[in-house]
Amino acid sequence: MRITQLLVLLLTLTVSVSAQFGGGSGTTASPYQIKTIAHLDSVRNHPNKKFILSNNLDFDGSIYSSENSDTGWEPMQLGTGAVFDGNGKKIKNLYINRATTDYVGLFKGIYGSTVKDLGLTGHSITGKGYTGALVGKAGYSGSVKSHIENCYAVGTVTGNNSYTGGLVGMCSGKGTGAPTNTIESCYSSGKVNGKGTIGGLVGRLYRSTIENSYSTAEVFGTTSSIGGLCGDTYIGQSVIESYAVGNTYGGGNLGGFIGGAYSCTVTDNYYFGETATTGVATSNNGQTATELSLSELLTVSSYNGLDFVNDWQMTNNSNIPRLRSVYDVPVILH
Repeated sequence: MRITQLLVLLLTLTVSVSAQFGGGSGTTASPYQIKTIAHLDSVRNHPNKKFILSNNLDFDGSIYSSENSDTGWEPMQLGTGAVFDGNGKKIKNLYINRATTDYVGLFKGIYGSTVKDLGLTGHSITGKGYTGALVGKAGYSGSVKSHIENCYAVGTVTGNNSYTGGLVGMCSGKGTGAPTNTIESCYSSGKVNGKGTIGGLVGRLYRSTIENSYSTAEVFGTTSSIGGLCGDTYIGQSVIESYAVGNTYGGGNLGGFIGGAYSCTVTDNYYFGETATTGVATSNNGQTATELSLSELLTVSSYNGLDFVNDWQMTNNSNIPRLRSVYDVPVILH
């Protein structure tokens, strides 16, 4: 009798979990399928599983829209080993209004997790500190790093405290010898607003790497460390083959590429836009991004550090570099 009861309980639990998604079992071979906003909301209940977005999702008119909710979407968290595969799909019109809450974004935090192949467009996101469209904070879990790849965000992000980014509020690795978190082949556009440590793509980069990424967002700050790509880069990190195109406004440590760079490796990077005097405002042992004129901005040869065979594509006098792996929303020039 007890065995029968146990089997019934296990079957009930299995049916209950599967009903939260459009299919799958949460494994690498069979990730949970997300076909609706309700399925997306169920991700928070299984933070260490594998997921795949099967459809584009639109929050307009949903229970989380500005018309139907004061606070909007409640940010989720992913844990060790989790993978969220956007499958090349978009999440549109995400609305979050949580001005007194830290760790705000579609995901409030990812820790030892991977988010890939996902686009966000038309969003309006407001948080306190650690605020980004995609992720509030990308951290680590023990010896497992976090990885964000082939993702983009086109919309408005506002942070009422430190660490605000168009894509990620803070990307933070561990100490020496720990894995390095990575943001690769990503971009942002739109507007990023906040106080200090604000970047078009990432607010703060700490013991992590950005590679083959860009931002065309306008960045508005009221205090210091405000940059076109990163607000600041702090100890043991790299920014490689990336660029920023967008006006940057704020107080001290204002840069067209990075606001404040501390012990950072800056390799083959470029910027264009109205800002302070240099691509990296704070001294970084002579390392800076290359400032481009308007004519250079539209010329392939100006970006001699970018790989136009494998990673980037561009047509002379027509557009600025775009990623081959994420080619969807037009680049916006302000």
